[in-house]
Amino acid sequence: MTLATLGSVIKFALKIETTIKELYQIATENEEEKEFKETCQTKINQSLKNIKKLKKIQRENTTEMILEPIEDFKQEPYREIFDLDSDKITLAKLNELEFSIIQFYKEAAKKVSFIREVAYIFEQLSLKHSVE
Repeated sequence: MTLATLGSVIKFALKIETTIKELYQIATENEEEKEFKETCQTKINQSLKNIKKLKKIQRENTTEMILEPIEDFKQEPYREIFDLDSDKITLAKLNELEFSIIQFYKEAAKKVSFIREVAYIFEQLSLKHSVE
């Protein structure tokens, strides 16, 4: 599916953040190691902040969401984020997903460069996701 407007990009980003937050919550519940649990909790808190930031963009940029088309931006390269079996959550797999999320935000920043502040926020969001 194509992400053809700023609105669809933001909706997809919200779905990504919600999904990764849920995966970290599951990982926290299934893991005994204290350091891993703390890392997961930090990631959960960051995703909550990211969701809040994305919702703010959504509220403040409604005109641009409708008017400016985005070309050649597809969801498919990032679908793996939603396909992880909750029984198979490992730090290595979460790192792979984080890498995909970073790539998504970097691509999103390029695609919405016509709105500098939104492109900047997407660039910042790519930096908020890290690989451990």
